[in-house]
Amino acid sequence: MDFVINVIPDPLNFLVTIATTLVLFLVLRHFLFQPLSQFLEKRKQYIEGNLRDSEQKLLKAENMEKEYSSKLNEAKVEAKGIVEDARKNYSRILEEAKRDAHAEKTRILEKASQDADNIKSKAMAELKDDIIDIAIGAARDLSKQNIERKNAETFTSLKIEELSKTSWES
Repeated sequence: MDFVINVIPDPLNFLVTIATTLVLFLVLRHFLFQPLSQFLEKRKQYIEGNLRDSEQKLLKAENMEKEYSSKLNEAKVEAKGIVEDARKNYSRILEEAKRDAHAEKTRILEKASQDADNIKSKAMAELKDDIIDIAIGAARDLSKQNIERKNAETFTSLKIEELSKTSWES
């Protein structure tokens, strides 16, 4: 078997090879390259769309973070104000309670003093009435006995002892 090497190509074989390559190219282009290009284009659009959505969501998240951060700072300031107001109210209420307690104490002491004065006046009036009754009774007893001065002193001492025993014991 000898191999023959032709440097000049066979024209028929050359044309058939070019024709089959051209037909293969057109078939592949129609059934493979166009669907593959369409698929790749759709994939590219999908990825770009996802990137745009991601960027928008990232911007939205950053904006929300700034908004929430500002709201948190506002809430902190408001909480600080509420605490400060509560402290002021506490001080005010404490002062009012002290004033009210002092006024109540003063009122109670004045009432107690008034009550003591009333009781004292009543006791003095009763004591005065008792002394008058005792003096009248002693005078009546003295007038009945018509006794002399010496007997009057003895009688008065006895009456005083008798009254001191009975008055204080009852």
